[in-house]
Amino acid sequence: MCGIIGFLEREKQEDYKTAIESLYHRGPDDAGYVYGDDLASKPVLQRAVLNSNTRWDFRGDSPPACRVLLGHTRFALVDLTRAGSQPMISRDEHVALTFNGEIYNHQDLRRELQAKGHFFRSTSDTEVLLESYLEWGESCFDRFRGWWAIALWDTRKNAILLCRDRLGKAPLYLHSSKSGLRWASEIESLLVLRSDIDRSPDWTSVNDFIAHGLRDAHGATCFSDIKTLDAGSYAWVNSEGLGRQIRYWSLPKTRLTNKDISVQEACEKVRNELILATEYRIRADVPVALQLSGGLDSSVVLACAAQLGTKIKAVTVSFPEEEANEDYYAKAAANAYPGLIDHQLIQPGRAFDLDALREFSRSMGEPFHSPNQLSNRAIWQVLKALGYKAVLYGAAGDEVFAGYSNQYYIPYVRSAIQSGDFGIAASTILGLSERKFSSVDLLKRILVLLPGAQYALHKSTTSVRSTQLLYEPPAAGTRYCLPWQFDARMKALMGDAQLNYWLRTDNQNSMAVPIELRSPFLDHNVVEAAFTLPANYLIRDGWMKWILRKSFEKLLPKEIIWRRQKMGFPFPLKNWLTENRHLALEILGQGAPHIPKRNIANRYDANVARSPALAWRVLSYAIWWEGLGKA
Repeated sequence: MCGIIGFLEREKQEDYKTAIESLYHRGPDDAGYVYGDDLASKPVLQRAVLNSNTRWDFRGDSPPACRVLLGHTRFALVDLTRAGSQPMISRDEHVALTFNGEIYNHQDLRRELQAKGHFFRSTSDTEVLLESYLEWGESCFDRFRGWWAIALWDTRKNAILLCRDRLGKAPLYLHSSKSGLRWASEIESLLVLRSDIDRSPDWTSVNDFIAHGLRDAHGATCFSDIKTLDAGSYAWVNSEGLGRQIRYWSLPKTRLTNKDISVQEACEKVRNELILATEYRIRADVPVALQLSGGLDSSVVLACAAQLGTKIKAVTVSFPEEEANEDYYAKAAANAYPGLIDHQLIQPGRAFDLDALREFSRSMGEPFHSPNQLSNRAIWQVLKALGYKAVLYGAAGDEVFAGYSNQYYIPYVRSAIQSGDFGIAASTILGLSERKFSSVDLLKRILVLLPGAQYALHKSTTSVRSTQLLYEPPAAGTRYCLPWQFDARMKALMGDAQLNYWLRTDNQNSMAVPIELRSPFLDHNVVEAAFTLPANYLIRDGWMKWILRKSFEKLLPKEIIWRRQKMGFPFPLKNWLTENRHLALEILGQGAPHIPKRNIANRYDANVARSPALAWRVLSYAIWWEGLGKA
């Protein structure tokens, strides 16, 4: 996990050292860059000076003016020596690579490449990536298990190759203009690299975020002048600019039927794929911990780690003051494997003020969905203080195995009814595990299935003025409206509708520490397995993630596997907004566009009472806007 930055300009650029240094927090272990006058010239390497155990810097004269630059800051988890440093240049000096991410199966690929005659100077996954490109070209991406954003300069082709991993865990922001193309792991670094970048908001993105909680759709950001490279895609950059983005991976298009695969076979496949994905993610040259929430997904990761027979540290965040406390379930999961799981409760606290929110917003680069993100960062800072540089956790289990009842219940039941599977529809309606059962509740479950019923997040493209008391949306539509079909909705939430934002947020947040987040559920083999299983293996008799539960019911306590209502990560957002009312009103009163100034206090109180999540998104937008004026 690292930071990358670079450019291809028509005129020579001189002031880029500060932009590389702006990524120090993502790569505190080492740094360097390669540069040249044009794409055909030999890359010239410049490394930072390691002047202490905690800091690197670029000494000497100002960096030379150049038209081509690939910069890198390193967070070392594999091959901690300087042999694994970047940028890395091929032996023939025709190819230079900068890479942010992890190739978890690099040891397997190394053996395959060695059999083909390749020699290695390091034990790093970076060198495996470089040699894989030299052997297989762009098709090397099909062989990788992991995540990445790369910029690779190939002087033989007079071009630079940009690529992101299949699901888009590694960010790669782009700014294109008549003078050239720039890219970076963070928006802030692009703004530092080129002070002339237009900082005007993209009002459609801003409106989508505030009204629907949607961000990062269709390659857009909240900046009108900054985009992203698509997940699962690569593109060549030459003197003409950014070429066509080529998608090299996508979710499976069809699902198997019950006749194609039995429940037992499906359970074995899910279990085996998750255990193997966990095994790959435990491999590192640094200690790896496990973030255990007590929920199903992180408990499954714990069970997978235990099957490997490796002792691992499991850390649970404890908020004893909250009614919603997961300590009991986390302890139950850990106690299922005595001698293998070293379990510890930590209490990171939630104390943060206006300055902390402003600094956090600056580091995120865009508005963010909840102040709870500061709590997440506090957790990872505790893990870092305990000596860990990587952590296993259960992210994306709900997206991969259909765990959100509020998102999947209605599409699933409607799909069953439309296909004539009335028994499946009835059992789902009657048995929905995450809702209390009563005659009133049953009526609600049925009524929301009627045609025209309003449901779900991002439900329409209409104005939100009539339902919101604080925010006056600009004349902008939305980039995304969730589909009603079950399979289409699952695919939507695995991309633009949800996962893009979660991955981007987690990456920016964790790399501010820094610490690497490793989720076996994001392994592409796990994802492909889940998206080819029959839909009625994912949801059955009202149980969300049914096949995941069945796959691990013999490896975890029943109280975790068949737990009816999940808690999630507890955060009292409404109370926090009420307690910090004076801070919020101070920020909201500073004149961000589309926030009415009249009766702002009354509007705020009403909005917090009606929709705390909406009130926070408005506030987050105002904090972000304030930061734009100070940048």
